[in-house]
Amino acid sequence: MSALNSLPLPVVRLLAFFHEELSERRPGRVPQTMQLWVGCLLVILISMTFEIPFVALSLAVLFYGIQSNAFYTKFVAILFVVATMLEIASLFLIYKWSYGEPLIRLIIAGPILMGCMFLMRTHRLGLVFFAVAIVAIYGQTFPAMLDYPEVVVRLTLWCIVVGLYPTLLMTLIGVLWFPSRAITQMHQALNDRLDDAISHLTDSLAPLPETRIEREALALQKLNVFCLADDANWRTQSAWWQSCVATVTYIYSTLNRYDPTSFADSQAIIEFRQKLASEINKLQHAIAEGQCWQSDWRITESEAMAARECNLENICQTLLQLGQMDPNTPPTPATKPPSMVADAFTNPDYMRYAVKTLLAC
Repeated sequence: MSALNSLPLPVVRLLAFFHEELSERRPGRVPQTMQLWVGCLLVILISMTFEIPFVALSLAVLFYGIQSNAFYTKFVAILFVVATMLEIASLFLIYKWSYGEPLIRLIIAGPILMGCMFLMRTHRLGLVFFAVAIVAIYGQTFPAMLDYPEVVVRLTLWCIVVGLYPTLLMTLIGVLWFPSRAITQMHQALNDRLDDAISHLTDSLAPLPETRIEREALALQKLNVFCLADDANWRTQSAWWQSCVATVTYIYSTLNRYDPTSFADSQAIIEFRQKLASEINKLQHAIAEGQCWQSDWRITESEAMAARECNLENICQTLLQLGQMDPNTPPTPATKPPSMVADAFTNPDYMRYAVKTLLAC
C-alpha cells in the first residue's frame, strides 16, 4: 500500500484497471488465449515456410476468428469463408471494368466500402461485410502498384489462401482438436457464481463491484444463447435451464451485499443458513453433472420465520421454485430477432460512420 501511495494517480488508476481486467473470470478466457497464442505461432511458421504473402492479414483473420467457445468459432469460420468468396468476387469485378482507370476503381470501390461499413454496424452478420470492405478497398490498389495484370491476378488469388488457411487452422484448433464447449463453460460459470453466493452467505465479505456483477450476469445470458444453439439436451429442457440461469443470477447478485453479521445469530437463523447453503450445494452438484435439480425441501414455520428475520425469504422462495419446477416444461416459443437493427434507416449515425470511414480510406 505504501508503494502505491508514492505513485502518481494516473499510474494507480492504470494498475487498478489492469488488475480488474486480468482478474475477471470470463468463461473460456484461458482456452481462447492459448488457442490464439498457438494459432498465431502456427500462422507465422506456415507463412514463412511456404512464403505466403500478407501474413498480417492471416493473423487478423485468426485474431478475429478464434472465439471463446467451439460453436462460436465454427460460426465465425463459416462467415469468413463466405466473406472471402464475396470479397474476391468484388475485386475481380473491379478489375474487369476498371483495371486501367484508377478514378473509376475508386468510384466503384467507394460505394462498396460505404455499403459494407453501413451493414457492418446495422446487420447481424456485420463481420462478413467488414472483411469484404477491407479487401475491396485494399485490393483495388494492386493495379496501381504493379504494371503486370498477371501478377495482380496472382496476388488476388493469394488473398484466397491468406483468408482460408487461417480459417481452416482455427477450425482445427478451436473446434476439432481442443474444443471449449459452451455447455461446459456454462456449468463452470454457474457453479462459480454459486460458490461466491455461499461465501457471502456464510462469511462477512466485501461486496464485489456492481460493474463486475453486471458483466458476469451478461456473460451467463450470452452463454445461454450458445448452449441453446449447440446442445440438444439444453434445448430439450431449455425452460428449466433458463430459469436456473435467472435464479443463479438473482442469488448471486442479491447475496453480493449480504452481511451475516448484521443479524442476530440465533440458533434458528444459523440452522436456516446451513440448510440454505446445503440446498445451494445440491444445486451445484446437479449442475456439474448436467442434471436438472429437484428439491424435496419444504419450509417449516420456524424456517420461514428465520428467513424473514435474516432477510433471506425471497432467495429461499426463488430457490424452491426452481427445485419444484418440472424439467420437461415446454419452453416458450422464441421470437426470431431481426437481421438488422430497428433504427438502421432512421438513425443518421450509421451512414455518418460509413462516410467517415470512406473519407479516411
